[in-house]
This record gives sequence, structure tokens and C-alpha cells, in this order.
Amino acid sequence: MVVVAKPDADADWWVTADVAAYLGVTTTTVASYRHRQQMPDPDRVIGRTPVWRPATIIEWHELRPGHGGRRPNRPRRDD
Repeated sequence: MVVVAKPDADADWWVTADVAAYLGVTTTTVASYRHRQQMPDPDRVIGRTPVWRPATIIEWHELRPGHGGRRPNRPRRDD
């Protein structure tokens, strides 16, 4: 298991890897969220690199239903 340190919430900007680490997902998942418009647009694009203010991602994530977690599976019925 790879343990990824949480990004610095006091940093000026987070790149995709920082957002992924904060959310506990892969950078590919973050790219999918962006493509499907399921997350905030970047606060800025530097060159071709999208960046977000940490507060943008933290606030968005806190407002997500279940903090982005899936709803628990329903218990199976005993047939």
C-alpha cells in the first residue's frame, strides 16, 4: 500500500496531484471529475497546468454528499 502525504493546506496553489492526494484518489480520477464537470474549474491555469487554491477544493469537498464517499451497500437479503 502506498501512503501519500496530504498536501499543505497553506500552500498558494494545488496542482492535480495535490487535489488527488487530498481526495484520496488518483490523478486520473481528478481528470475524470474535471472532464465530467464534477468539480470546480481551476482557479487559474499556469501554462497548461490547472491549479486550484486549497480553500476551493477543501470547501467543495466538504459540501459533497458523503464527502465523496459512496453510499454504503445495502445488506443482502437472506433468500
